[in-house]
This record gives sequence, structure tokens and C-alpha cells, in this order.
Amino acid sequence: MRWTSIIVLALVLTSCSDTFLDPFDNEDKYYTIFGYLDPLEEIQQLRLIPITRFPEDIIEPHEPQAVIDAKVYLRDLTIPRVERWWPVLEEAEDGSYVHTYVDTMEVKAGHTYQIEIVRSDGIMTTAKTTVPRVRTETLLLRNGPVQLSDLSVFQEIGVPNTPELWDMQVIYMVEGTGGSYSERVMVAYDHDQLSSNDGVLRYNLSLTADQEPIQFKAQQRLNSLGSANTSISLTAMGVRFRIIDDAWFPLFKKTDVLNLAQPGTFSNVENGYGFFGSMGLYEEEWEVQPELANLLGYPLTIQVN
Repeated sequence: MRWTSIIVLALVLTSCSDTFLDPFDNEDKYYTIFGYLDPLEEIQQLRLIPITRFPEDIIEPHEPQAVIDAKVYLRDLTIPRVERWWPVLEEAEDGSYVHTYVDTMEVKAGHTYQIEIVRSDGIMTTAKTTVPRVRTETLLLRNGPVQLSDLSVFQEIGVPNTPELWDMQVIYMVEGTGGSYSERVMVAYDHDQLSSNDGVLRYNLSLTADQEPIQFKAQQRLNSLGSANTSISLTAMGVRFRIIDDAWFPLFKKTDVLNLAQPGTFSNVENGYGFFGSMGLYEEEWEVQPELANLLGYPLTIQVN
């Protein structure tokens, strides 16, 4: 109602003078953006909101607000190379629509990228990010597996001297006899399962509990193949984690993302609000010794339904 009153007042003043004063002042901020380059995603995505006097309440795709004056480019400053991203009107959880831009690309570790949002009059909003990287082939500190009195098996891993961890997955490689089945199964570990001691980030891997999703996926896969009862073995395991650099902070809730769109909050955007960042990727795998595989119940026969 406040904005409506101001606009009505401005229209009244216009009838008394040829000079019209637009009450909207965006202070050289033209777009709010949020997005990040993710090496685990084939399609990258950017959320874009034009900063205007009109709220972005898009109920139907044919509404005027569904059209946005913006072209989006991603410039690789390391090669160099420029790719245009394409607009997609995406349906949100509440049934309304939002503006996103997408592109298919490979995110390269160590490269610096600049996102550029260009309005039809040449006005530009930009942000830069450098994809973090781990400069070593072997990073993890691994203790030997430990079997507790209840026969459950755990293994502690440590991650020293890395950028901030975003998330982690444990990798398990299982294979069927005669090459009938082979799969890398990922088991996600929550960030709150991470502990820190002496500058080393540590995860305590619950190897026994992790076997349930592995066997469930093997059951599904072999059922779909119509295979006979198959014996599977655990041959290798590892970890995969995404990292972010110190220019970003971890976002784990949707409210964190929404807060970035508010004026005055942390932002790396020039001529706009929000944030554009990137994630790095690190993987390390190792062979599973027969003694550990036996403790975890392998070889295991999958009864095919």
C-alpha cells in the first residue's frame, strides 16, 4: 500500500507538471542472482531476479512479469571462453514461476569464471568465482577399520589442510561373479557428522550400516536384469567430497539462500545483490582387503526375485 500511494502521488504531480519523478531508486543495483558451479551436475543453473518496483509474483507463464530483460553469459577467464546461458521459466514449490538460466558445461578446477547479466541497454551485473582445488593426489588420513563388540565395523578418516567441506559421500565398488554386475554406490554423510581435532576434519565411517543401501541397490539392479542368484563382492571403497573456498560460506538451508537476496547482506555481485560461487571436487579410492570384506559379510549372495 505504501508503494501504491507513492505511485498515485507521482501521477497526480505529473498532471501539474511536465516533469515526472520516478519514485523507484535501485541505487545502481539491477539484478539479484544466486547460483554456483557444481562439478557433480551436468547442467548448471542460475537464479535471477530483476530489481524493479514490481515484485516477482509470476502466477501464470503468460504474465508480463514472466518476460525478463536479460542475457546471461559465463566467461572463463582462464582459457578464455564465453558461453551463453539460456532462460528457463521454472515452476517453484508454491506453484508460482521463477526466472532461471541454465547451461551444460564441465566445471574445471582452478579456473576463474565470471557470470555476466546484460540488460538490453547495456547495463551489466557481474560476479566472479574461482573453482577451488586440492593440490595433492593423496589427501586423506586413514586409520585401520575397527570392529566393536556388537560386530559393527567403523573406520576413521581425516581431512587436513583443505578448504571448507560442503558435503561428503563414501564410495563402495561392488562386483558380481563373472562380471554379471558392477556398480559404484554412493552413501551420503551429513555435515553434522564431521568433527575437528588438531586442525584435522574427521569422519567416523559406519561401514556396517553403509552395507544396507548397497545391498538394496544390488537387489533392485539384479531383479531388473532378471539374473539368477548372484554372489557379489566388495572390491574397493573411497570418498568423494565437494569443497568451497574461503570467499564463500556453507549454505545448508533454503533460508540461507533467501537471506543472500536481501540488500546489505554478504555478496560478491557487482551492480546487484546475491552470490555466485563454485565448488571443487576431490575423490580418493583404495582397494578393500579380503579381511575387511569378510567382516562386512562378503561375498554375499543376492536372491533374485
